[in-house]
Amino acid sequence: MTGPRQQRHQTNFVAHGMIDMDFAAFMAASGFGDCLRYWLRLPRTDGVPEKRQLDPAQMPRHILPWLVLYQRMPNGRYLCRLMGTGACAMWGEDPTWRYVDEILPPAAYAARRAPFDECLDQGRPLGFQARLVMRGREWKTYRRLMLPLRCGAVVDHVFSMVSALKVAEAGRMQAPPTLDGPETIVRPTDRDLAPWS
Repeated sequence: MTGPRQQRHQTNFVAHGMIDMDFAAFMAASGFGDCLRYWLRLPRTDGVPEKRQLDPAQMPRHILPWLVLYQRMPNGRYLCRLMGTGACAMWGEDPTWRYVDEILPPAAYAARRAPFDECLDQGRPLGFQARLVMRGREWKTYRRLMLPLRCGAVVDHVFSMVSALKVAEAGRMQAPPTLDGPETIVRPTDRDLAPWS
């Protein structure tokens, strides 16, 4: 796969700096393989598939509840276009057709928006691990795989899959949960993606 800009693989510690992982480890504990494989096999222009090529009937059924589709609007805001039932249950609500900045506090939104912008601006897959805090529920560690899509010449949709991790997979963290930025960001190279093609 070749994207608009090729980057060397690196893992950034955006907020807490607690977790280090490579792409293989990120994928192994999250079940994202079928989603990534589906995206990689879509026809593409300049490395990024068209949104209109998405066909739920052709997707593995078990990934459908965990899929989320966001659109970056011309003003830069992110609109949740679709959220599967499993992801809604994990979040404790259905934010479909709501702007992300209406759901998260301003500081949290600024930190969480950065990887979405990077995914679209670079036109490449990206993954992150973070903590999700839901009202009246225990916090959960989760991972998100983000895959860019274009509408014509504009790369403006993030096709993503989420996965809540078990305590044994996430590790026990002593710091109190927060809604700030991801604990780690994983940027796969073409070599990392090759086994899934």
